[in-house]
Amino acid sequence: KTGEEDYAKDILLLKSLKVHMAGIGPFIPHKDTNLKEGKMGSAFLTMKAVALTRILIKDIQLPATTAFNVVSKSCCNQNSKLKNESSIKALACSGESEENNENVKKIFRSGANVLMKKVEPYKYRKLYEIYPRDEDKIKSISEERREVERLIYSMGFNISSR
Repeated sequence: KTGEEDYAKDILLLKSLKVHMAGIGPFIPHKDTNLKEGKMGSAFLTMKAVALTRILIKDIQLPATTAFNVVSKSCCNQNSKLKNESSIKALACSGESEENNENVKKIFRSGANVLMKKVEPYKYRKLYEIYPRDEDKIKSISEERREVERLIYSMGFNISSR
């Protein structure tokens, strides 16, 4: 069982290791693993961990994780549990939507500062499954880039390749 003290210890470990980048996201159970019955992580605790990490390690790169978006869509409660694979597929959508953008903005306000997008060819995306999801809507790379640019600018940020 993981508690808030464990999260604090993990953040202190990140600081002691002097990491440059850390992905902090909630746990999402997968049907094909031994942890399939595990409880889905909390969006609230994820935002808290990102915020504390930002305070303690000012220059760290903190990505807005896809997992945070999925968990946020299930509601910002502290101990929600996935009922079945279809419930996660309904949540795990990709691309630009107002809800996705609001979730990204939420985690950025908590301290995230990196946005990563998938750019591999669509035929390979189905081979990489962290959690069950519906097929992504096929868009061109330039269309996906424009969506990301709009989101970044809407938050008052500029694009960096650092």
